[in-house]
Order: sequence, then structure tokens, then C-alpha cells
Amino acid sequence: MNILVIGGTKFIGYFVTRQLVERGHSVFLFNRGNNHTDFPENIIHIKGDRKDLLSFKRKFDSIQADVIVDMIPIGDEDSNNLMKTASGIVGRVVAISSCDVYRAYGRLTGLEPGPPDVTPLTELSPLRDKLFPFRYHAKSNGMKRYEKILVERNVLNHDSIKGTILRLPMVYGPKDYQFRFHQYLQRMDDNRKFIIIDGRTAGWKTTRIYVEDAAHAIVLAIENKNAEGEIFNVAETSIFTEKEFIQRIAHIVGWTGEVIIYPAKSDDEFPQQDLVIDSTKIRNLLKYESLTTEEEAYNRTINWERANRVKEMKLNYNFDDDLFKEYIHSHRN
Repeated sequence: MNILVIGGTKFIGYFVTRQLVERGHSVFLFNRGNNHTDFPENIIHIKGDRKDLLSFKRKFDSIQADVIVDMIPIGDEDSNNLMKTASGIVGRVVAISSCDVYRAYGRLTGLEPGPPDVTPLTELSPLRDKLFPFRYHAKSNGMKRYEKILVERNVLNHDSIKGTILRLPMVYGPKDYQFRFHQYLQRMDDNRKFIIIDGRTAGWKTTRIYVEDAAHAIVLAIENKNAEGEIFNVAETSIFTEKEFIQRIAHIVGWTGEVIIYPAKSDDEFPQQDLVIDSTKIRNLLKYESLTTEEEAYNRTINWERANRVKEMKLNYNFDDDLFKEYIHSHRN
């Protein structure tokens, strides 16, 4: 297949691109060219900014792509331009979305009032009624307005293009610029005797996915016509609390300290909403299975974060110390 990937060099996109090449596809990358990668030489790079996407339509037409994959559609503007560009030159578009489309995410952040939604969330679970979940994107000050719900509507409702949506949870692994293990791993590497978290955080459950497994799911959706017109949740089957997540990292690195649970305040503003999603659909319809074991995924993530963390990534240990003192004082009384 000829596959045009918009993005494709950072984090998830990097692994999607590599897997597509390994499976014998011809890959064309459209991006700004700011990230140096170790991709094979047979990948064709098209340098440009997605704000100028429509101006590349003729160039894209010459590729004769079977599928366009958009790794980074932010909102209405991006996805509208994507579908206008794709119209008449390709029959399928695969777009990456997020589990923040669900109403449960609005419950978690306080954007949507009401009691917690039932989990695990399926592809048919209610979506948010209120758009633009991140305040810094909602301002009309020249920034793009983030909203994956609008991305999904534009991609799935086109007259002549078959769309596919993949909703990703929290993704971790090598090249993760958010360093999702850092706040716990750094404390363990610094030989802290304890990690302290509040009770609500300790009991909170969320679904994660290792980056290479997320990429594998995306590649299957690109290759398989059964994915046309479909929405898929992508997630690991393991479900555990934040405390258990810390303990899993501790087991890998051999940290023997204590996880101390600080009582949550009774007047917390938002409900205790878990973000657990169900990935049964993609496992059944596309025969998706994880490529890595949990231990392999954690080891690769830990090794990469240790090798790539920078001095500027500082942790507020005073926060830990102050809470620990308050915790000890309250238990003595």
C-alpha cells in the first residue's frame, strides 16, 4: 500500500512509520522536518506545515496514496483541511483521537456536572456535551482550538471518504516527551524512602497503552478494510489503581520504599471518575493483540526515560516532605 502519514516522526507516529515500513508498505511522510530520525532511506519526506495542507493537494495526488493517516489532528480546522485535501485523491482517512472525548473525562475534570459514568467505557459510551476541554486551547488568541470530538465528526461524516478513528488513552514508552513515569521513577532512583499520594489519586484507575502496541493497533486499522467507518478504543487489558501502577514500577527497578496514602479531603470538587476503557471491539474485529508483555513495556520505558531525562526536570520534594510531616502528625494524634 501507498500510505501518506501526516506527522509520523514524534513518539507514536515514529513507531507507526517504522512498523508500516517493516510490513512492506511505501510510506510518505508530511511534516515540518524538524525531527531527525533513523528511518530507512526509502521513506519519502515531504516538508511542509499542516496549516498549508491544502496547498500540497496536487503533490499528494501524485503519490496515489491508498490511505492518509493523520497522527496529529487537533480540532475542527485541522480535520476540515484534512478532508478537503483528501477529497478526490484518496478513499480512506485514518485519524488519531483521544479518550478525552468521553463524558467521563468531563466528569473527571469538572467540565461536565453529574455523577461518575460507568466504566469500562466502550465506543458507544456518552461523549462530552461541552466542547474544548483544555482551557489554554479554548481561547481565540491565534492558538488552535483543541477538540477531538470535532475531528471525529469531520472524518467520519464525509460523503466520499471512508474514515477510521482510533481513541487512545494515556500512552507511555520511548520517545514520550511527557515522561509519564518520571514523577515516580525519579523519586525511586533518588532512593527516597517514601512516595506520598492522596487517597483519591491512589485509588484512581485509568487505562494505558505502550507506544509500540498503540502503533500496532493503528497499523492494523490502516491495513484492514474492516476498519472503514469504525471507531476503536485502543488499550491494555490490565486495569489497576495509581498505587498499583507505582508498585509495578517499583518492582521493575527494585525500589523498596513505602507508598504512603494521604487522606483525601472530603470537600474535593470533582467526583471520583475512573477512565477505564474497553478495547474488545478492536481485538475482535481486527484481531489486535499486544506485541509486548507488561514487563517488557515497563523496562523499555524506564531505560529510555533514564537515558533521556534532563537536569531541568526537577521534582518538588518539599511537597512530599510537607505532606509526610502532616501525615505523621495526624497519625500520632
